[in-house]
Amino acid sequence: MTKVICSLIFCFFLCTISHVVLAVKVSHESISGLLMAQNTAPLQSKKNADMGSPSKANDVLSEDEDPLAEEDPLAESEDPLAEEDPLAESEDPLAEEDPLAESEDPLAEEDPLAESEDPLAEEDPLAEDGDTESVEAEDASESEDESESFAIRTTINNRYRIILGHSEIEKGGVGRENESNKERKNYLANSYQLTARIQTSSYHYYLLRIMSRFSQKYNFENYQYTDDFEFQVREGYFNGISGNHRYIIGAQLFQLGKVDYDSPLDVLNPRSSTSVEFLDLDENKLPVFGLKYDWLGEVNSFSFYIAPFKQKTPGTEYTLFQEEEQEKETGELPPDRSVTRPNVGVQYQATLDLVDIRLGLFHWFDSNNDISWQALAEAFADDQNTETTEETDEETAETSTETDNSESDISAEDQTYTEKDKSISFASIEMDLTLGSFVLKSDIAIFKEKGFYHFYKDPDNSTVFNTVRVQHAALAISLEKKLETMFIMPVYSYRLLLDVPADTHILTFENEIVPLNKKRDIHKQQLALVLFTEFTETLNTVLTIAQTAPFKQQIFTNFWNWTPGSGNHQFGLKLFHTSTEKLKQTGKRIAVSKGFLEYGFRF
Repeated sequence: MTKVICSLIFCFFLCTISHVVLAVKVSHESISGLLMAQNTAPLQSKKNADMGSPSKANDVLSEDEDPLAEEDPLAESEDPLAEEDPLAESEDPLAEEDPLAESEDPLAEEDPLAESEDPLAEEDPLAEDGDTESVEAEDASESEDESESFAIRTTINNRYRIILGHSEIEKGGVGRENESNKERKNYLANSYQLTARIQTSSYHYYLLRIMSRFSQKYNFENYQYTDDFEFQVREGYFNGISGNHRYIIGAQLFQLGKVDYDSPLDVLNPRSSTSVEFLDLDENKLPVFGLKYDWLGEVNSFSFYIAPFKQKTPGTEYTLFQEEEQEKETGELPPDRSVTRPNVGVQYQATLDLVDIRLGLFHWFDSNNDISWQALAEAFADDQNTETTEETDEETAETSTETDNSESDISAEDQTYTEKDKSISFASIEMDLTLGSFVLKSDIAIFKEKGFYHFYKDPDNSTVFNTVRVQHAALAISLEKKLETMFIMPVYSYRLLLDVPADTHILTFENEIVPLNKKRDIHKQQLALVLFTEFTETLNTVLTIAQTAPFKQQIFTNFWNWTPGSGNHQFGLKLFHTSTEKLKQTGKRIAVSKGFLEYGFRF
């Protein structure tokens, strides 16, 4: 009876929290943010385990976890500069959804080289039986008597962090005529995270993870302080397993793709530009309310994904506000404004001795919403002396967006701005193969249509920005080698845009003086190297370098982690730099340099 009561109470609380999540505005990342988000992060934590069979490990490289199981540091399947909202009102002009997107937290308390753990992923402090986001199949031989006598276990973990940092940004002239091209900021942030897990049986548990963060930023250009507070439900779900059946329902982080850096398949969750701004890569993803069901066989397995609700951003909310005001004036019938969406996916997996293969089909929301915006240079001739506390006139060049931005900020920016959510349909192929002491991984994505951002600046500095939807194919391949105190992973990725319309200029894919007036195919390649080194049991570092072509962009990240004594105290240093070639339309480059010091304490 006690179990039943506890379960009902927690379900009610979980449902309440989930509705809160849906009501919170999801920040839409800026274009330049992608530059940082998708290309920077060395490795992002894979919190959702693969769907392997009950008796076999998901990753062939290690017994329990992928030694580099982290989210794609080049985080999304899209170009690092091509996926963010150019008008998003974020603080950091070049911070996106994680290029540093979900990389290992340098303050993580677990040994990154532990055989059963991801060497670059933060260990879930509550994971008594493994990854808290997934449950491995329990031994079916356990007796019913043992199950009936199971005592409900509740585990609560707290983590506090203080973050101190500095950033210098060059916006590449992507913005208004009168705005400053350079920006310098100091950062101070305090973060608190609570993780609670209630295990009601050997096969079921509830998980809730919430985070609050207060940050203060000082802008050297306008000599102003900006204070921000955010509260996020990072995860909140029920996880159950019964025989060959596993199901997770609630606000969760989906994982798609085998390659741990720059995977084109990691597109099932929106991105948190705020976390990227602070290089908080393990919190890069924003949760999605949905259901994941797995049927787990010894060799063959199936997974089903459902996310039935629309993903909101400040831009989509502002567009809705505009439409409502227009309806009041014209009396026109409102468009379809249903909050439900047919976001579904299915995946088949074959787990063999040396190779693991997955095939998937998805109809999902596109993280690149359809955006339309035009700003005439003369329209802002008198803006030079206006207040910039809200920083609304920097949206097109910023690399991240803040979760607390309001529609009114966009309204003050330009009445021509609109943003609408779109869906994508794509097929996925994932594979990892054991080759002696090496592991070869590959991800392939084929999109029927996907959004990319067109940017053009006229000679008179008028700015045009909108979304181009084209067929898209992408590939990522990695080769992993684990040594005694080192992990090495080179990664090659390739992206192809087919039948790009004439008179368009795809940001970070092309660098032309004027848009080409012919239909064409566009491609981009990237070569990256990820190195993890453990100097002692308490000191380790992760180094990532990457180069793109033909559009030239360099990425450098270096994270240091020191965990002395018992492991409750953690110290971290995060360094990041990225830069592009000069944009021919502006004669300027886009560049971001950041450094952060962190102290964390678990209790």
